[in-house]
Amino acid sequence: MVQPLYSQAYTFYTTTDDGTRLWVNGQLLVDKWVNQSVTEWSGTIALTANQKYPILMEYFENTGNAVAKLSWSSTNQVKEFIPFTQLYPIEQYSGSVQPRFARSADGTQMTISWNGSYGLESAPSVTGPWNPVTGATSPYTVTIDPTQQLYFRLVSQ
Repeated sequence: MVQPLYSQAYTFYTTTDDGTRLWVNGQLLVDKWVNQSVTEWSGTIALTANQKYPILMEYFENTGNAVAKLSWSSTNQVKEFIPFTQLYPIEQYSGSVQPRFARSADGTQMTISWNGSYGLESAPSVTGPWNPVTGATSPYTVTIDPTQQLYFRLVSQ
């Protein structure tokens, strides 16, 4: 959760070496899920002072240096890393998505569980292509194929 100090448009900045996505209050502000050297991307959203908003930053590292930074600015807020005083644990947000993963004792299956209205997608690579997992509901169990790498993500419905 992030809590702005002012009621105005905030610009959020991601600086990453490789891919990043950023959501604030469920709105996708940055969608650069690509291999890249250190690059800054930004997106803007109107926020209300002292209200807490869900924030989620995804990041992946392919090779080389690992960099992932998040900052913000607004008309009255100088650009800076978001201070810890303005960040709150997700547990304080009742609408949070807290996926849970469990592997079977023999290591042949994995179960993914989540709350809320989300679709499950899978891909052979972290960069995609992402495809919906047909009929996937929570809990969803998949057989692990040790010869194949597979990624999963939850997508808001």
